[in-house]
Amino acid sequence: MRAHVFATLLAVSSLSCTAVAEEVPDPLSDLKQGSFTAQTQSISGILSVYWHEQKVKLAMNSDAASQRQLYRNSPNPKAIEHASSDMKFVDLNWQGSNAQLKQTLSQEFGEVTAPFWQKRHGILNLPATVAIKNFQLYDAACDQYYFQADVVSIKRDSHSKVAPIYSELCANGIQMEQYLVSAPDGYANLRKAPNVNAAIQQRLNNKTLVLELDKQGKWIQVQVLEHGRIGAIGFVHQSQVILMDGE
Repeated sequence: MRAHVFATLLAVSSLSCTAVAEEVPDPLSDLKQGSFTAQTQSISGILSVYWHEQKVKLAMNSDAASQRQLYRNSPNPKAIEHASSDMKFVDLNWQGSNAQLKQTLSQEFGEVTAPFWQKRHGILNLPATVAIKNFQLYDAACDQYYFQADVVSIKRDSHSKVAPIYSELCANGIQMEQYLVSAPDGYANLRKAPNVNAAIQQRLNNKTLVLELDKQGKWIQVQVLEHGRIGAIGFVHQSQVILMDGE
């Protein structure tokens, strides 16, 4: 009898939980539907191809004209108007293999892409026009909205002047390793080349945030991040910085 009553209570509880779960609306549902654009369209800007957790990722920081186009082509622009400023950064889904991507980039951009594949590390920032489809808002966090699309084709665009966007903490942008300067002298030298005799570009005070672009032995090529702004690029010795834990 007790077993029967317990089973009945569990069933009722399960149904109640299911009912409650079904009644909770997805706050992003309308935004996702209002932004989904299946048609093929082209966006121009800086295509970033980078290694993250042993996988190749692609993202596009599009120019102002492309952002306006993405907004206009959305099925319900009014529903996503407050999210339109975040359309400048789009995560891209490459549908083919790494070998096919390597071939495409080599054909369009030449030998500059070769070290990227040999090292399996770092980032390529390439001026490009990318044809995309299935553009859609897919998430929200840190008071920002995240968009993605499938890649149809990639073409070189030498006229692009847009800079890449790197993620600082949880903000929207390219996910690369970040370090804090933590040197015994209270500062680290940002050098033009990976050796102690190279010219010093800048002194970086302790607690300065830098973004890893590449590694050469015990030297790290970094870009300075200051209050969300992109700064100088150079090399610091690995002993002068500590890796951020991502929290």
